[in-house]
Amino acid sequence: MSLLASPAQAAWPGPTGAAADDLTVEISTARNPPSSMSLTYADNVGADALIVRSGPISWLPGALPAGSTGRYGGTITFDRAFVYAGGDLCITVRHDPVSNGGPSLRAANPAAATRAVRSGGKTSTFGTFFGFDSGAAIQLGYIPTDITPRSARNSDGTAGNRFIFAGNRAYQMLYDADQVGVPVGATINGVSFRIDNETAAAFFPAADFTLDRFDITMSTATNTAATMSDTFANNEGSDVTTVRSGPITIPKGSYPGFTPQRPFGLFIPFTRPFVYKGGPITMLLRNGAESGSASTVAFDATNSGAAGKRALGNADALSASGTPGAIIARFAFTDDAFCPADLNNDGLVDDLDFQIFVLSYNILDCTDPGMALGCPGDFTFDRIVNDDDFLPFVQAYNAVLCP
Repeated sequence: MSLLASPAQAAWPGPTGAAADDLTVEISTARNPPSSMSLTYADNVGADALIVRSGPISWLPGALPAGSTGRYGGTITFDRAFVYAGGDLCITVRHDPVSNGGPSLRAANPAAATRAVRSGGKTSTFGTFFGFDSGAAIQLGYIPTDITPRSARNSDGTAGNRFIFAGNRAYQMLYDADQVGVPVGATINGVSFRIDNETAAAFFPAADFTLDRFDITMSTATNTAATMSDTFANNEGSDVTTVRSGPITIPKGSYPGFTPQRPFGLFIPFTRPFVYKGGPITMLLRNGAESGSASTVAFDATNSGAAGKRALGNADALSASGTPGAIIARFAFTDDAFCPADLNNDGLVDDLDFQIFVLSYNILDCTDPGMALGCPGDFTFDRIVNDDDFLPFVQAYNAVLCP
């Protein structure tokens, strides 16, 4: 998260830098739109609230450029990733006094788009509006995500009660090519899983617990979901990659349990990225022993355009005959597109991109449930795909090749 100084603000901080003993940032889906924001902090925070950073912080001299430059700075790096599932965001920042004084930040308008409440105490529960119908201008860094399999974007899975954080098991999933929610050429950087919102506990886990091994291996698949082999290696291509290995700790409350939104929980970053080259993919989980009980927590799974094989009691199993379905995943990825109008990420802006753009253009409203994730085609970032977006698309379409 980066800050933007007000126009009269000089570069900040001065030659001795600045620091605070603690700065905590919490992000959630907002309960209210900006126009009806409450003065009570808790009334604005959604059920998926996640503390993305906490602890001491420091800034080097000049970390925030002068307001006259219009450049963002004063970056606050997050320790945990928040998976954005659409809708309005609520960001709560609580901090101790900043040495050498904090900067004056630029306001953003109007209240229909952004608003902020502030108070003088770090532990305050309510405050007053910041400025006049405005909030502070910030810039959020993000990695795009999408749901795999696509068939589960707007519906529950067809195979519930699947446990992925229980110990001593191997679980391979295979997703068909038309179900992979990642553009061809993108680099997959991490994953989160969707909890079963019908049978899961209200809050999971109740306390931190650890698996002494949680290995994830991915590859291009050599089979389809319908022809998935019982032998794990027979489903894996030559690009098989261990994207993470070693122990994992599932922090308390990583999953909110039952909500109508079918929530995804803990984001698991990869230590080695996987480049998606197209076609079906596999994902193999190998779990070691657990320090707590997670076996009663169910995750959402499906056999629609996907399949799964599971071996219980052996993390090193080479095959499995159980068919529990594939866990519904949300992969984080770095898009390899060279220009915004290249909506299918093939280096060209052509009729295939036009078909994607037209679908968004016809729906119009980015908040419509039928709109594709990320609202492709909203080049003006005003939450609407209209004629203002059509002009930059046509310019790129006429050029064809991405620069």
